[in-house]
Amino acid sequence: MGRGLMIVLAASLACNVFLGGFVAGRMIGKPPPGPPRGELEMERIFGASEVLSEEGRKAFRGVFFEKRDALRESRRKVREARRSMSESLNTQPWDDEAIDQAIADFHAAQDAHRTVQTALFVEAFKVLSIEDRKALMEHQARKRRPRDGRRRGGRDPR
Repeated sequence: MGRGLMIVLAASLACNVFLGGFVAGRMIGKPPPGPPRGELEMERIFGASEVLSEEGRKAFRGVFFEKRDALRESRRKVREARRSMSESLNTQPWDDEAIDQAIADFHAAQDAHRTVQTALFVEAFKVLSIEDRKALMEHQARKRRPRDGRRRGGRDPR
């Protein structure tokens, strides 16, 4: 065997060992650092409220604190439905009806969670002044607006 081939094989072996260790570590390791998904959701909501007046911020956050159990419960149902759907996709023998039902349950749980979120935002908007509502809507519009003609994520659409 030539020296060049030995170098290529050694590099290939090193890459495979690295990738194998990475995959094994992800499978048996701890979840990635950072707050759980539900906490991230609340951080985004409360982060958006930073553009509000002091009294508007307190009132806005108060609505979400009061109703946080409903939000947690709907999020828990989405997680359970996702887990059930995953389990049904990994069972033998394949059962089309069970899978279709699991997918329908997952979509229903997601819809219910969005309904709870929307109801909370509407309730929170009720307690805001018109100036705070406008400030919050402008903040959300700025976050969604593409920068430099690019889509979200910084990728060029071409």
